[in-house]
Amino acid sequence: MPPPQQEIFGADEAQAFGQLIRDRRKALGMRQEDVIFATGVGRRYLIDLEAGKPTAWIGPALGIARFLGVSFHAQPTPSGEGDFELPELEDDNQQDDGQGNADR
Repeated sequence: MPPPQQEIFGADEAQAFGQLIRDRRKALGMRQEDVIFATGVGRRYLIDLEAGKPTAWIGPALGIARFLGVSFHAQPTPSGEGDFELPELEDDNQQDDGQGNADR
C-alpha cells in the first residue's frame, strides 16, 4: 500500500490567495495578459498563482497583488494559537554508514 500523500504546508492559504488575485483581476475587468504586461511576470506564473500553486514565489505574487490594489497587514499569531503542527525535521548532522544506519 502506498504511503498517504503528505499535505503541502500552506496549500489552503495559497489556494485562497490565488482565488483572491483572480477575483480581483476579473472585478477590475482585466485579462491575464493585462497583468502579465503590467507586472512583467510570465504567463505560466500567473496561471499557477491564480490556481493556488503553493510553491509560487512570494515576491512576484505580492507585486501582482499591489498592482491589483490588494494590500496586506501581517502580524504574528499569539503563541500557542494556530491550527497546524510543524513537521518533524531530520537532523542534518546524521552520518550514514552506507548500510542505512545513521549515526546520531
